[in-house]
Amino acid sequence: MGTCMIGASNELASDLLKTLNEWALAAGRSLQSEQTGYVHYYYGDKGLAHDHTIPLVENSLFILALLRSRLIENIQEAKALLKRLLAFQSPLTSEGLGNFPLYLHDYPLCQDTTIALQLLAPFYWILKHFGHILGADLKQQLEQAAHRALEFSMHMHTNKSFSYAWNVRLAAAQKAYGDLWERSNWIEEGKNQLEKLSHGQLEEWYTTKQLGDLLIGLQMAYPSLQNSPWHSLWQRLEKTWHQATGCYVGPCIREWQEREEPQPHVYDLYAGYFAKQFAKRITVLRPYHLYAALIQPSSDQFNALLYPLQVEGQVKHQAWQLRNEETWCYTVLEKKDAVNNPSMDKTYTPFRLVWGDLHVAHTIVCQGGRYEHVTYQCDKQNIQLVFQLGADIPQEREKSREIEFFVDVQPDVQFTLDHAPQAATTFELGQSIQLTFGSQRFSLVFSLLEGEGDFLGHLMRGNRPSQIDLKGEKRFHAYDWTFFLRTVRRQGPCRVQAKLTIENLAESPSPSE
Repeated sequence: MGTCMIGASNELASDLLKTLNEWALAAGRSLQSEQTGYVHYYYGDKGLAHDHTIPLVENSLFILALLRSRLIENIQEAKALLKRLLAFQSPLTSEGLGNFPLYLHDYPLCQDTTIALQLLAPFYWILKHFGHILGADLKQQLEQAAHRALEFSMHMHTNKSFSYAWNVRLAAAQKAYGDLWERSNWIEEGKNQLEKLSHGQLEEWYTTKQLGDLLIGLQMAYPSLQNSPWHSLWQRLEKTWHQATGCYVGPCIREWQEREEPQPHVYDLYAGYFAKQFAKRITVLRPYHLYAALIQPSSDQFNALLYPLQVEGQVKHQAWQLRNEETWCYTVLEKKDAVNNPSMDKTYTPFRLVWGDLHVAHTIVCQGGRYEHVTYQCDKQNIQLVFQLGADIPQEREKSREIEFFVDVQPDVQFTLDHAPQAATTFELGQSIQLTFGSQRFSLVFSLLEGEGDFLGHLMRGNRPSQIDLKGEKRFHAYDWTFFLRTVRRQGPCRVQAKLTIENLAESPSPSE
């Protein structure tokens, strides 16, 4: 029985890897120019009709995907592209020897010092798995290019340290290339640095974009993340991934929304592979699917969780707590200090509720607003958020939204006010707003704990601050319902409580009872 289950699991993992590489190939083909053969992609404004720029990183990923397909014609195409790509490494006379330009047309100028570091991952997997089919000359050229890129990255790290995620990728590259070329000094340095970095638990452990970068590096260094010095990170990944919706659930510090669902990232590809299933939103082809070519076979797998699961921790001295149920999950995150980062102000999320399935992930979030601090108390399905409003009293109506909640627009959510059909678009302190979705009901009641003032609640269409798809024809589209509390009049600081309750209607008595 055990052998059969392992065999089935291995077969599923193999099928998933095949799917991932097919996505990478399809993403590359969709961006490939018939004239140049390169992948054309621009990192900036996506409103342009055509992308004429040729990025080094995406092309290296496309080359790896071509090789992983193991088709003869794709292998020949990959070898031809690789030979041309390597010619754009910074020349011997340049101070940036070993680096590559961001785009081919920038050559020989190399302004981004991380490009060499980013190329080390695809170069490594090409050498490790396909070096024997490159031919002696091309293999030697790639080895020289990878060696120079690693030396350049180590030199840059000595002069000015990279970010945490890039430091992890550099240390992983040192260990991986050290193993590949039997360089004991690189192995030892990379191993030591990785073990030091494994105790970080910094903001990057709670940001999906950064988690993707961490996993790209760590798979180079460890066959199994679960059985490595990074076991604590693995446990965090497993417990903050909601398997029913195929979604990272928090704490949410830098997560963005794309239309009605959370924005997908490279991390979703890795987590989907570890969970052995992908959410529907991940199957929509995008340029980031090129990174699927980097995902390697692994015995690591997210285990089935025992529900309910409660997890808590701290990130940058801000406490957070997560409650994971089989069909939904919420996360709360306190805010002690001002974020002082305009971008983060849009994504900092004191409360987030996720529910749905692999077809669609719905969310209710608390984002935006003008509060200074927020604390929380949780008791199973009851959450109390307490917001501290400052002495600064808003004078303009547009800036008077003190506390804001958002829920994505969907046909199966029903609004009621004090358990009566919601017809009005305003509500007052003490009134209960209910959202019913499936067999669950979410209730929200605002109350004034300290201070003096008059507040009015509003229900209307809008967009959460973290929404990214508001360009061109969609710039006026409203993807959310928003219910927010607005100051009508107040004197000085106030403390306002938002009491949230999540009920299972199949188990809860009706209001009349």
